[in-house]
Amino acid sequence: MTMRPVAAAFAAFVLAGVAMAAQAPSSAPQPVSYRQLPARDAAVLKVGNRPVITFRAEVLSRSPAERADAALRRIAALSPEERAGAVAQRAVLDVVIITVGGKDVFGVTPADADELAGETQLHVIESASRHLEQALRETTELKDPGRLARSAALATGFTLLFAAAVWILLRVTRAISARMLRVAERQFDRAQLKSRVAVDTNRLAYWLDRGVRAMAAALVLFAGYVWLTSVLVLFPYTRPWGEALGAFLLESVRRLGAGIVAAMPGLFYVALVFIFTRFLIRVMQATLDGVAEGRLSLPGIHPETAVPMKRLLGALLWLFAIIVAYPNLPGADTDAFKGVSVFVGLVLTLGSSGIVNQMMSGFLLTFSRAIKPGDIIRAGGTEGRVTMVGLLSTKIRTIKGEEVIVPNAVAIGDTIVNYSRYARDGELLLYTSVTIGYDAPWRVVDKLLRAAADRTEGLAKSPPPFVLQRALSDFYVEYQINAVVERVEMRAVVLSALHANIQDAFNEAGVQIMSPHYESDPSAPKLVPPGNWHRGSPAGV
Repeated sequence: MTMRPVAAAFAAFVLAGVAMAAQAPSSAPQPVSYRQLPARDAAVLKVGNRPVITFRAEVLSRSPAERADAALRRIAALSPEERAGAVAQRAVLDVVIITVGGKDVFGVTPADADELAGETQLHVIESASRHLEQALRETTELKDPGRLARSAALATGFTLLFAAAVWILLRVTRAISARMLRVAERQFDRAQLKSRVAVDTNRLAYWLDRGVRAMAAALVLFAGYVWLTSVLVLFPYTRPWGEALGAFLLESVRRLGAGIVAAMPGLFYVALVFIFTRFLIRVMQATLDGVAEGRLSLPGIHPETAVPMKRLLGALLWLFAIIVAYPNLPGADTDAFKGVSVFVGLVLTLGSSGIVNQMMSGFLLTFSRAIKPGDIIRAGGTEGRVTMVGLLSTKIRTIKGEEVIVPNAVAIGDTIVNYSRYARDGELLLYTSVTIGYDAPWRVVDKLLRAAADRTEGLAKSPPPFVLQRALSDFYVEYQINAVVERVEMRAVVLSALHANIQDAFNEAGVQIMSPHYESDPSAPKLVPPGNWHRGSPAGV
């Protein structure tokens, strides 16, 4: 009976507490309002000259620039003791507050992270804390005259060292340039090149000097880059610039090294392709050299076509090797390589039509065995000895010592007369024509022409020369004397001698050689008696 009043009182107290708790306002913190702005509205917080954080979010209607200004004012208001304190973080829901010596300086929201760059809020917080600690140390260092003096002394030492390195490099450059010129001149003298080609030693010295100076300039620029980086890092305000230069250099070296390592398998494959191609080309060249020299015999390949076939197959094999190796070259899949490939293809497409025409004409000349080096031919209005049958043109050396270059397409499009093909078998005939009036007996003309051929050196006596009556024209008969020439290379000289002997024989016999423009018989025959052969004027003139 005595416990009932106590239990009733306890129940009433609990109910009253629950009611009061239900009526009391909530003390839980409310979420902070923020939103991310476009990249152009971002603001960078700099302490001294060091970037600490980039604000990208608007918080409680405060823009990133206002947040940066407010944070800079709070940092400037810190006392020396607070600046020396630790940089810490504390979280308020999803916002992290950065503190220095227990004082709040700025907050970091999730919207301050650049998601496109792969940043997270945690990454931004760690980076901002680290940069803020360094910036605070540098602002303290700026106020320390002793440390600034030591930095200035080190900068002076680095500058003197850089100047000494540049001076030594210039002296070494001049010495190397002079040494290379002396070595090059000795090599030219040893190879006796000066007797075969005109070597401009002044021009050679100029380009050697330019090459050495270019390498020296590159070394000076590199040394200057290292010097500038080292000096900037010594002073607190310029230290971020020096660190940026150093990071760029290290990153470039790292990327270069990584690129070299990544390219090693492809380069190994390319090396194998070119080694194998070179082996095949050497085997092919040795085989075709044997055919050209007559030591080997292959069906369908003649000695005169072996050399051009060697060049053609070599070019095709190297072209095939380049096509196979190209995908494995470093950077072959980059836009730069693709652009160069398109440009080369466009140039070849626009400019190769004439070249291909000349090349196909050269192949036809070579592999049809129409002509070969050493032949005496007449092509494109030029007569002489063939010195080279190339892919694009044929070179002919005339009897006058002239070198005439005939494009292969021109040679194919014109009639080619080869005097050497059957000259070795004694079947090449040298011939010329004269026109004689009907009043001269043809038997006399036949005998005179044969006599002129017999007098001519360079014409074979067996088989004997013979005469053809080519045409019975209105006013004269056309006679042609034919004889075998002994040396085809002397064809022009022998023909000239034959013409002289024909004139002598007809003048001796009193037979007039008619002109194609015959109108009437002259009052006296147009002859030169033997007595006047060595005088200035013929008889009757």
